[in-house]
Amino acid sequence: MINEITPAKIPRERDILDTLWRLFSSARLAAVVLLVVALASALGTLFPQAPNQVTRDSAVYAQWLARAQGRYGRWFDFLDAMSLFDVYGSWWFRALLALLAFSLIISTAERVASLWPYIRQMGVRQGDDLFADASGQAVFSVDQPVEQLVERLKATLTRRLCRVLMEREGGTVYLYADRFWVEAAALLGHVGLIVVLVGAVVTARLGWREDAVTLSPGQSYEIGHGLDAALRFEKLELDTYPDGSPRDYRTYVQIIEGDAEVEQVIGVNRPFTYRDVSFYQISHGMAVAIRANDRDGQPLLLQSFADGAETAAVVSLPFWGHQSERHFAVPDQDIVFQLVFYQSLPDHGYDSPVFLVQAYRGNAIEPIYSGFIDKSSSLEVGGAIYRLALDQYSVLRIVRDPAIVVVVWGLLLTVVGHFLWLCSLFWPPIRFWAAVSEESDRTTVKLAGTAERSWFEGLAREIERESKDG
Repeated sequence: MINEITPAKIPRERDILDTLWRLFSSARLAAVVLLVVALASALGTLFPQAPNQVTRDSAVYAQWLARAQGRYGRWFDFLDAMSLFDVYGSWWFRALLALLAFSLIISTAERVASLWPYIRQMGVRQGDDLFADASGQAVFSVDQPVEQLVERLKATLTRRLCRVLMEREGGTVYLYADRFWVEAAALLGHVGLIVVLVGAVVTARLGWREDAVTLSPGQSYEIGHGLDAALRFEKLELDTYPDGSPRDYRTYVQIIEGDAEVEQVIGVNRPFTYRDVSFYQISHGMAVAIRANDRDGQPLLLQSFADGAETAAVVSLPFWGHQSERHFAVPDQDIVFQLVFYQSLPDHGYDSPVFLVQAYRGNAIEPIYSGFIDKSSSLEVGGAIYRLALDQYSVLRIVRDPAIVVVVWGLLLTVVGHFLWLCSLFWPPIRFWAAVSEESDRTTVKLAGTAERSWFEGLAREIERESKDG
């Protein structure tokens, strides 16, 4: 039976629900919210963000904020009130994500509703009213068998990047063609963004990350977060260019969980994953490990000036770059050491990394010791022996992102959807119908379409010309 065209319905008056639906399904609203989210993310990159392990401990978080206050001065209260030190955990950023998700869901539902006739593959067979009333229409007859003409017609439409559906009824062959991929492009992009948001929510709830985990040789780090394992830093290997600049570096580590030990190598852009936890190489630098003994050979307790540092028999001081300096104290000797790192000091005869070591007693301004070391050395200061071992430290990022695969697939769908949308600028959406039947020893072709008039007329002329030439 031939489908008849349903008469157009008189649109009903809009109410508040219609207005809200149109608002949240608007592509402009989604674009504006996306822009605001991007700006908020840029603020999260511009201002330092408190790590997860810091925000979970109120006392540690207060210390972190105190350091931020010293950096930003009178602007601190405003920045803190706007949660710019914890952008991704702030209520307003989460509200933006919720608004974006809601808008995308509504607009996706709108797209699905508009695509439903395409999905159901309805409308292949149409009555004479369509071929008489469509914005584009053509009728011609040729001396060609129906089957041969249908194949030519299908080939022509396929060349124009159309999907072609066909049905038969009696002696008439009905064809329907559209660019469904163009119609689905926006839907694909919306679905991709929703998948990305779902992945982000899963990561926020179940994932975590530890930034700037600094380890010196022999040092271990308890991973935590429900994983009863420790990361032990064994050594760092550095490859250099002829001029001495670093070319590549690798960190050798062990994962220790119970009696099991797993050895791994972490390289630049070469992370490794252990039980859903990924380890990334961030940077490296020079470190000095110090231990000391008094005149009687007894170990002296040392204390670095790092936050929360306690006295220990060994302290390890990492250095971040040229002319960076670190300090440690010897409480029993009332001595403070200052170490300054230099990449090189040609004026003093050092063409490679070197440290200036100075020791001060009490509140004295003049040092009781001052000298350079460019390799592991022993120093005698105030009757005590200090052993300084030079080595490399490594900075790692430890991340658990259970939804990374979901996010990647979402981004892929988004990119493909937007690429297809760009293609639609050159291949706009169309809907095209044809009815091919044999009448009085000739084949009659009826064409109808909703595409642009020039496109339809060009296609109709091409089909008629090829049919007559065949």
